[in-house]
Amino acid sequence: MSFPRAFGRILTTATALVLLFASAAQAQSNWAIARRDDAGLKKLIETLAPHVKTVPGADGATAVIMYKQHFFQMEETGYRVCTNLVFDVEDPGKLAMELTEPYFGPGDDYPERSAFIMRKDEIQRFDEKKIDVTKGDGEFQRDQVKIQWGELKKGDVAGWSIVEMHKGPLMSWVSPAADRYPVIYASVRILNDGNSDFVVKSRGIETDNFILKTNGLVNDRTKEWSANAKNFAPIPSLPWTGPYPMGTPVFSITLKARHIDQPNFYKGWVPTNGWVTIAGFLAAGKEKMLEDAGGVDISASAVTSGLSDEVAKEKAICEFVRDKIKDVSGEQYERGALRSLKKVLSSKEGTPVEKTALMIAMLDAVGIKSEFALARPEKWGKLDDETEHGLNSFLTQVVRCGAKEGRYYAPQCSDCAPGTLPADWGKAVMFYPKPGLAQEIKAYNKKIRSEAFAKSGQLNLLKISVEAEKHGQKEGWYLFETYGAEKSSSE
Repeated sequence: MSFPRAFGRILTTATALVLLFASAAQAQSNWAIARRDDAGLKKLIETLAPHVKTVPGADGATAVIMYKQHFFQMEETGYRVCTNLVFDVEDPGKLAMELTEPYFGPGDDYPERSAFIMRKDEIQRFDEKKIDVTKGDGEFQRDQVKIQWGELKKGDVAGWSIVEMHKGPLMSWVSPAADRYPVIYASVRILNDGNSDFVVKSRGIETDNFILKTNGLVNDRTKEWSANAKNFAPIPSLPWTGPYPMGTPVFSITLKARHIDQPNFYKGWVPTNGWVTIAGFLAAGKEKMLEDAGGVDISASAVTSGLSDEVAKEKAICEFVRDKIKDVSGEQYERGALRSLKKVLSSKEGTPVEKTALMIAMLDAVGIKSEFALARPEKWGKLDDETEHGLNSFLTQVVRCGAKEGRYYAPQCSDCAPGTLPADWGKAVMFYPKPGLAQEIKAYNKKIRSEAFAKSGQLNLLKISVEAEKHGQKEGWYLFETYGAEKSSSE
């Protein structure tokens, strides 16, 4: 279960009420490139083929990605995403699994799967009978799609279209437009009935190569977003599932607001992001995680045995998690996976999120309070009113200890001494929730619900969301400070 999914379902802020509702939309049958008829496929390939030899990095490449697209569609109980990939085969013996046996999700279902090979002027097709899905363990590993290609040859153009179904709303999504192979054309599209208000942005993409289009209005908001970019050189060191370094060409999607139309309840737009929501996300996630941290206390006591100084205990625990819990990474592992900490300890391996979570649980077991903190490297620029007030504004999570002046730890960083963060982050902006925030939000949420029903018998979600954001700012529910500055500074 991923960090966003695991923590998102236990949000306790008033604004989280909006996540219970989703928009309805009709399924699309024409979004899968691999399901186009022969004439349609040949037209697409003929359009892109002249660029195979001229795209940056094509010389010597084992393959060239001609077309990559993610097509999102909102539905009544969640959303679908169709991933389309078309690639030119240069060296069939050296093709990576991301092209021929890609990882996905984990998704709740894969209702449509199709693939093709175009060899000279003939097209061979593969349907669901020749495309299998091997499910991951549901908490840790992603699902893998295996296509029975037969033999791929130099000069073939191959491609596939895989549709994933996900329960719950699409909150945020980040994916590189570039790849380990040269990319001719990359695109992302979002289609909904107007009940979702998304922000679509790019990062690391030259303005001349990025085109953003919108189409149609429903409830005064955009119904369809389309973003595309072209001509990307390969990035051999690109992380499998993120987070992606600054400068990496990426598309990002953030859900800004939802339109609710419930009889006798509420009608109108409700914000779904904001600093209070993110702080609640972190605080509630930590509380839930600690409830399932059985067995951690034994390891924590052993690691800190003989130590009386709090900082010394923090460093000892950080070293233990950093050195004794093996880092796992690769396309098959879900970004932000968060299993039970008992499993992390018994397997002695974990994702970056699991390692930060384990450190927090071990600190709690020896009586040291700490928080999840989000880090924004200095080179990402300042946080301001134009910046997305959401998870996409930060690179990753770390551990914060201390009261007024924080001590930061990154147990997922093998090169970081305890109490330090990666040097290339510079004076990073750190965001963290007020200690004890989960309980404070629960009490506030209960209070405003009671008051609302006493006055009118229903909830005005927009009013509650706005008031919660103002109240949280006034009460210091979230805090900023600058890591590496001579003195911590609030923003």
